[in-house]
Amino acid sequence: MKITPIGIDLGTTNCCISWMEGDKLRVYQDDAGLFTIPSIVAQLPDGSILAGWRARRCTDPLYRHGFAKRYLGKSTQFPLLGGAVPAWMISQHLLRHLKECAEGAIGSPVAAVVTYPAHFSQVQIEETRRAAEGAGLEIIDLLTEPVAAAIASKHEGRLKDKGGEQL
Repeated sequence: MKITPIGIDLGTTNCCISWMEGDKLRVYQDDAGLFTIPSIVAQLPDGSILAGWRARRCTDPLYRHGFAKRYLGKSTQFPLLGGAVPAWMISQHLLRHLKECAEGAIGSPVAAVVTYPAHFSQVQIEETRRAAEGAGLEIIDLLTEPVAAAIASKHEGRLKDKGGEQL
């Protein structure tokens, strides 16, 4: 089966997924018409893990974690699954959810270019990679956000923003 390359903006607050269909840019849109996915992971009392909107809207989580990306490369631990886990494991659950959203929307397996902030240290970059690999996400590349923007600018006239306006 064909593997579709996608782009993931693994944001601190929200995430976004995009891919090309021919020469058209597609941005993931959920059933409610929303283009972003909250960067939140929750554990329910029964041990199940939710991510994205389901985690944000969950009314009775045992634990709910947002902003985990801020703690990549640091010793901060988060309570989850009966223990304490590092930030990259929270990001791993979020990336698994993003992968599943993309594969469901596209209908094929995906591989990703994941963006990260320009200020990330090598340790933070490696923890992002570790999270993606742990999520079962094949990584094409990890790019800083400015590099991804510069590459996208080479496609002038072909790309449209999420509202359909030509960039």
